[in-house]
Amino acid sequence: MKRIYKLKASSILEIISILVLLCSSIALCEHAAWDCPECGKTGNTDNFCGICAHPAPWMRTETKAAEEAAKPAAGELTELNTYETQARELETWNIHYSQAAADLNVLCNTFDGLLTNDNHGNLKPNAAKSYESPDGGKTWIFTLNEGMTWFTKDGEVQADVKASDWATGLEWVLNYSKNDSYNVSMPAEMIAGANDYYEYTRAMAESEGAEAVQALDAGEGSKFAEMVGIKCDDAAGTITYTLVDALPYFPSVATYNCLYPLS
Repeated sequence: MKRIYKLKASSILEIISILVLLCSSIALCEHAAWDCPECGKTGNTDNFCGICAHPAPWMRTETKAAEEAAKPAAGELTELNTYETQARELETWNIHYSQAAADLNVLCNTFDGLLTNDNHGNLKPNAAKSYESPDGGKTWIFTLNEGMTWFTKDGEVQADVKASDWATGLEWVLNYSKNDSYNVSMPAEMIAGANDYYEYTRAMAESEGAEAVQALDAGEGSKFAEMVGIKCDDAAGTITYTLVDALPYFPSVATYNCLYPLS
C-alpha cells in the first residue's frame, strides 16, 4: 500500500529557507580563516577584520581585479588640465585680435608662429626652420618648414600652410575695419609701409564705409602688397620682411600673435 505525503505551503517555504542558509554557509566556508596584517587579529572568517575592518585577502584580490578592469584603454583621455577658471574664460578664439592672457594662454597652443621661446627665453625655430638678415637687420628672411597643414577644430585637414598665409594674417591685423586697431602697434612701428596701410584703411573706412575696407586682401596686386614691406614666396616657402630701419631684435617679434598666419 502506497502512502502519499502532502506538504503544506509553509513547510515548503521553511525547506527553501534552510537550503538558502546552507548555500550561504558553504559559500562562507570557501575562504579559510585569516590573520589580519593590520591589527594582528587571528582567526578572522568574515570579509573584513572584526577589529580594524581591514579587508580579507580575497576581498583585496577582488578589489584589485575591479580596479584593473576599470582602467581606461591606452590613449583614452581621462584627465583635462586647463589654464583657466570660470572667472577667466576665453573671450575670443581669434588669436590675431586678442591681447588678453586668458585667451593667449590657450590660443598659442593652437597656432605656430614663425619662432618660439624655450624655457630660458631663447629663440627657437617653430613654423620657420631658419631665419637670417642679409643686411644687418633691415631685411629679415624666414624659411618655413615643409609639410605643415591647417586643421579644423574637428581635426580635419583644411589646407596646406603657405608663406602667403603670413601676409594674410598681417593684412588682417593692419586692416582698421577688420581688427579695430588691436595688436597693430608693433608691426606698424617696425615693418615698412605697415603704418601707412593702417592709416589708408582707416581713411577708407571713414569715406567708403567698413564693408569696403573689409573686402581688402593681401593678394597679388592688392594695395596691401603694394604698400607693406612683406614679400611671400609660396614655392620657396620664404617670407621676407623689410623694416623701417635695422632692427636686430625683430626675430623676437616673430613670436607674437601680430605676426601669426591666417588661412
